[in-house]
Amino acid sequence: MKYVIALLGVVLAIIGLTVEDVFANFPALVAGTVALVTFIKASDKVQGKLAFVVSWGVGIALTLLGYFGALGFLAELVLWQTLLVAAGVSASANGFYKMVVVILEALGIIKK
Repeated sequence: MKYVIALLGVVLAIIGLTVEDVFANFPALVAGTVALVTFIKASDKVQGKLAFVVSWGVGIALTLLGYFGALGFLAELVLWQTLLVAAGVSASANGFYKMVVVILEALGIIKK
């Protein structure tokens, strides 16, 4: 977990964002996840199935980090909602953004 936090700090510093920016809302969390995963995938060792696992794992880990740290919009959610957001962040980071937003808005977890 310390590795993920340190890596997030490095990536955010490179692209000029703060932790508050990443956890401000759902689209920002997806963007932060994509930035972090892209940074990790830059390694030649992260390819194929490992890249798939990393891209899903980072989204879930980052969302849970925000929930347990009471950061941004995640501070207002309960655990089951956070787990749905975590799955949504990972799915969105892998190309399913529009579908996920419609589902989370319909459930009332995120606002338009």
